[in-house]
Amino acid sequence: MKRLSIVIAVLVSVAAIGFVMRRSGGDESSDPAVGSAPAAEPRVEASVPVPPSPEQAAASAVALTGDVVTAGLISRRELIESFTTPGFGSELANLTSEQLTSMQLALTGSGRRDTALSVAEFPLRARTVALDTGSATVEVWSMLVIASVDEPVARQAWRTVTIDLALVDGRWLVDGWTSLDGPTPAGSPEGAIAPGRDVAERLQWSEVS
Repeated sequence: MKRLSIVIAVLVSVAAIGFVMRRSGGDESSDPAVGSAPAAEPRVEASVPVPPSPEQAAASAVALTGDVVTAGLISRRELIESFTTPGFGSELANLTSEQLTSMQLALTGSGRRDTALSVAEFPLRARTVALDTGSATVEVWSMLVIASVDEPVARQAWRTVTIDLALVDGRWLVDGWTSLDGPTPAGSPEGAIAPGRDVAERLQWSEVS
């Protein structure tokens, strides 16, 4: 039975790695060779797309939690179904929309404006716990940050996300997702708690690649 998350967006990117091979056109003597042929032109091999590793694909999925939270209903479904297996995408999109609707209703009921909500998740470490020719399971340890300009403080949640992946047409697609709280490091005893507005503003800065 496929495993589901509370809030998840999935993105699988493709990295291309090219290489160039050069052939020598002869010795490098300063005296021209009689009847010598022109040196061969350098040969450039075509770039061969290389799919990301399962760990890279899983980390990319975790990193885009904020995108799925802020996306519209239609674009959110299209985004999720674009990067999941056909059998899992619709199921996950339905669950995600239900959870986000519940969150928005809770915000409205407490007098807060969900439009001011900023969400970002930062994968820190990943490990592959199962791998074969067509499937993989990866665990990602991450920190989730939720902030709003209307809230006195921001919130953070450390969690370990377990993602099931299936290799489809050379791409690792998400086929299952679960998450557990922690492990959570202790905060600095002298660390000050920043206002929610300050954290929300920082989340609008450019992402670090």
